[in-house]
Amino acid sequence: MAQMQMRGTQKRGTQMIRVLRELSAAHFRSGEEIALRLSLSRATVHNALSEARSLGLEVHSVTGRGYRLVEPVVWLDEAGLQSDLGPHGFSIQVADQVDSTNATLLQLARGTPAAVHKQVVVSEWQRAGRGRRGRSWQAMPGGALLLSVLWRFSRPIAALSGLSLVVGLALVRALRGLGLAEAQMKWPNDILWRGHKLAGLLIELEGDMLSPGSAVIGLGLNIRLPDAMKTQIDQPVADLAEALGEIDRNRILTAILRALDVTLAEFESGGFPALRTEWQAAHAFQGQAVRVHRGGMDAPGEVLHGVAQGVDNQGALLLDTLQGRLTLHSGEVTVRRDD
Repeated sequence: MAQMQMRGTQKRGTQMIRVLRELSAAHFRSGEEIALRLSLSRATVHNALSEARSLGLEVHSVTGRGYRLVEPVVWLDEAGLQSDLGPHGFSIQVADQVDSTNATLLQLARGTPAAVHKQVVVSEWQRAGRGRRGRSWQAMPGGALLLSVLWRFSRPIAALSGLSLVVGLALVRALRGLGLAEAQMKWPNDILWRGHKLAGLLIELEGDMLSPGSAVIGLGLNIRLPDAMKTQIDQPVADLAEALGEIDRNRILTAILRALDVTLAEFESGGFPALRTEWQAAHAFQGQAVRVHRGGMDAPGEVLHGVAQGVDNQGALLLDTLQGRLTLHSGEVTVRRDD
């Protein structure tokens, strides 16, 4: 029964994206025309658009004229992305909807040992996107870049210290190349713009400590967040529409993957120490007074106060306190600027 319900949910999600692809912000299209083009019932079209509205996407409807989007959405173009990124070794799969791009790619990698290096799964929407510490990632259909990349390293898992910081640096490089000069990092793996969270990373490692390892690198980047959704998130957030205006999501994704390709090649060659200085130069809290919550913000436990002095060669945060310097490892703390 649960599997049948899940398949039904996935089908509705796919239908919703198919219906939304038929709309634009420039002109109205009737429900009857959409239903005919997609071989769906009028009721299915109506229900799909109702679900899209419930997820934060604004759809304008006028009796006798039909529907249109209030804001334009640039949908992902699998063929165009593959043409641009294939020469760099990437294999692109665009899905209308998945539960989680990381879970989808992990399943692919485990089920197919020969799953290709640089396999990318990117989805227009996901129902169960995950962030750090089990938090959900919220986004409306077409309102984010939600992707995962399978990366096979020549280094063993034990030699991948600082990987999340390196991936964050690649994202900052890409965003700055697109014109977002104020993009910064918050240790260990959030991307900020003017102190607001713009993107987050979730990296899951595969392999043992001494053999060449693999990583599934998950990324969620806010493109457009409705105001109502921003108020539901437990921290200040930003989106690229606010920061840069309208940019083609295909162009953004291409820039990110190209930057990731270059940056991870540098990491393979020299490890995190080769990128540490550049990372610290882009660290939002470098040399600033901060407080560190052990255990996360939901159950903070001990709160430490000190000055963030960058990271060591393994990517651990260096915090100068009244009691001396502490070395704090990824996954154990959350950082906030002192008030």
